[in-house]
Amino acid sequence: MASPSAISVNWRFIDSGIRSGAYNMALDEAIFREVQSGNSPPTLRTYGWNPGCVSLGHHQNPEREIDFDALARRGWGWVVRLTGGRAVLHLEEFTYAVIARNDSAPWAANQAASYDAISRALLAALPEAGLELSRERAYPIEKPQGTESGDAMSPCFTTAARSEITWEQKKVVGSAQRRTREGFLQHGSIPLTGKHGELVEVLRLSPAYARRYTELLEKSAVPLDRIAGRQVHWEEVNKGFMEKMAAALGIQGEPGELTEVETELCAELESAKREHRPFASAIVNRTPC
Repeated sequence: MASPSAISVNWRFIDSGIRSGAYNMALDEAIFREVQSGNSPPTLRTYGWNPGCVSLGHHQNPEREIDFDALARRGWGWVVRLTGGRAVLHLEEFTYAVIARNDSAPWAANQAASYDAISRALLAALPEAGLELSRERAYPIEKPQGTESGDAMSPCFTTAARSEITWEQKKVVGSAQRRTREGFLQHGSIPLTGKHGELVEVLRLSPAYARRYTELLEKSAVPLDRIAGRQVHWEEVNKGFMEKMAAALGIQGEPGELTEVETELCAELESAKREHRPFASAIVNRTPC
């Protein structure tokens, strides 16, 4: 694919800081709805998670996947993502989101081009010191074998698709994309420490498979602190992250604020996600996902 070129659409940068899982997923969804409908500009967003939170792909069954007692003992939450994929524990990580209409940039028109362009931009945006990263072109690092219930229970970070960011053939960033005819949302997790591996403690797994799960994570994924050989803080990764991504993507943007509708919609979605109930917005005449 040709290098992305700058276009006239002005993007919005939003630094949300460290928030709850319900808020984070609600805001991604609220922005996605408004961007699709043409009411909000394409958006780059960064955020973190507190307390820890397990996010499930939109197709996963929480009752089947999560040990709720174990989750409660740790004070962690859970939420269902708008995107697909498998369970992820968001704990001591840096998260990004790219939300745009399909005509927002030359590379935004389809899934393959957008995934490739965003991957290149992530490589440019991550801190350079001590991080000798590359892009993995092959499928996959390893396909988990002997799982109890098929791929649905295998760890998200144990496989690397095309254009994934890797270090010594281990996955560094876990990304997922939701695409409609109007636009797309891609968000991804960048573990700062190995805490994401504690996911095994709050899933419904037999002891044997829990051990296998942990082995696969250790073999196939790596956090930033292990790559750098030192502690890597969220603020360090966030500094200049969106500006570097924008330059690599060939887009122009600046810090912006949420619209009134996005703020209201996010509050409604957050309430629904906290209570784990279906969402029905009071806001009308908006394009649904």
